[in-house]
Amino acid sequence: MRARFYCGFVLLTTLISSITAQAQITGSLDLPIGSGVGQVGVERIPNEECRGPTTIASGPDGQLAILDSVNHKILVVGEKAATEIQLPSDLLEPVDLLSTTSGYLVAGALGDVVLVSNAAKVIARTSTGYDPESGTPRFVVLSDSRFTLENLTGKQVPVDIDSNRLGKLTDPGLLAATSFNFKMEKPTLAVGNNTQSSTGFKQTSIASQRRLVDVRMLWASAMDGALIATQETVKAPEEQSFVRLINTDAQGTPTTEAYVAPDAYACNIRRPFARLTNGVVVSLLFAKDGLVTVEPMEFSKVGTAEPVAIARSSDVQLIASQTDTLKQLEQLNGTSTVGLVALQQVSRQSILKKALEALELKWMMHTRNYSRDGVPNLCNPTANIWHRPSRLDAFLEKEVTAIPYRWGGYASSLETFRKHLDDGKLAGSDCTCRNADCVYSGATGLDCSGFVSYAWQTGAYYTTSSLPNAKVSTAVRWDAVQPGDIVNKAGSHVRLLESTANGPNGRFHVVIESTTKTSCGGVCRRSYTEAELMRDGYKPLSRLNLNL
Repeated sequence: MRARFYCGFVLLTTLISSITAQAQITGSLDLPIGSGVGQVGVERIPNEECRGPTTIASGPDGQLAILDSVNHKILVVGEKAATEIQLPSDLLEPVDLLSTTSGYLVAGALGDVVLVSNAAKVIARTSTGYDPESGTPRFVVLSDSRFTLENLTGKQVPVDIDSNRLGKLTDPGLLAATSFNFKMEKPTLAVGNNTQSSTGFKQTSIASQRRLVDVRMLWASAMDGALIATQETVKAPEEQSFVRLINTDAQGTPTTEAYVAPDAYACNIRRPFARLTNGVVVSLLFAKDGLVTVEPMEFSKVGTAEPVAIARSSDVQLIASQTDTLKQLEQLNGTSTVGLVALQQVSRQSILKKALEALELKWMMHTRNYSRDGVPNLCNPTANIWHRPSRLDAFLEKEVTAIPYRWGGYASSLETFRKHLDDGKLAGSDCTCRNADCVYSGATGLDCSGFVSYAWQTGAYYTTSSLPNAKVSTAVRWDAVQPGDIVNKAGSHVRLLESTANGPNGRFHVVIESTTKTSCGGVCRRSYTEAELMRDGYKPLSRLNLNL
């Protein structure tokens, strides 16, 4: 287990075992951050990607289902009670869920899908053959009992689970919403057409004073209208992103709107809002110390709501409180002063070449690199600070591809990594904590900024807080990013851009990164939409002294 640190502890007023006995949500509800019953997991570690709930969805009877990726469970909450549904331990990185009359359908990052009952029993399971390099999968509803997983290019793979086991969607409005297709008529106008007249109005239009990046129908009803989500951006005076929810009437005319608060987008959450079966639209908020708040959203007449840009104030506070740790990580790698020596000139091609070499490197996992007497495979700082990335568990005396993750890890060349292995250093360590005492010197590998420092050929190790330094990089606009640039979230995580493409829901970026995610455990290739990177607080940077 990796170390987990929590900000506080508050008990829920009531815990009961039956979901059906819980009251529906009508007002604000605080949930404690932690690993106990009724608590929500949130992990914030310096120079590592923050982890927390990945999404939320409507549950039965006006309740909310929270997909907790840290505690590996679904937390179903009502006004005065909560029920937990533990997920199978081998379902890696749960990322999306839907509620059905049989239970909950959950997708993992590698394309595995499991149907679990309210009693945490696995009803059905399937592997879809989804390619994780093509982006985080999301469920697409085709009918009441037919679902697919969709990647960022729009390609869908079927979820092969018997319809009799699946049951029907808890909220039929999710199915009706899938019949709408939005098309950008111009940068500030999107038109949605209904392909099935039986599910409601034929057409709706969404206009904005800002550029529309993404428009999606979340819920629809022939009697009650629809709920639509937009992501919008402005470029001046600085790039900002906005997420707006819009209600329409039964004729498709927008009536009310609300902006998602910046405190809703914490860590790796993909969708922090949901419409419950009682009609209340709620959002998760991470503004209170030690608490996650379920907050009903307040809607105003269209055109009157105050626009609120997505900001990352919580991350700024984290950076300020962890400056010493980040400096210690650099000092452990011999970096004393950022930008003391000017960066040598390199090309974008050489950056990508270095990144691909780390991604495609093949090496043997010998016994001396797999384990060591007297060093438990356990992360329990400060007594035990080494934990092998889980993806390496099955590779004893086998060939491994890609450099493993090691917190605080850096190497200026692949030869250095190979020498570390020859010298008997352990392969990787995803044990992380809030101080540099967790860096195990007997292991080798690259963390996220160590990988970027290697690929950028900086000659020294720079953390995610130092990479934006004016002597290392310069900020660029999202529409100007190029291969070899990075997207950086100061104090948290960084990714190297390999390529950019247009998908059905806007631009997306293929990246190479080193991450503790179970499916990676080191350097791997993944894809993210530009919209989600902006929402999550990543900023594009270009290395100084590039030979164009």
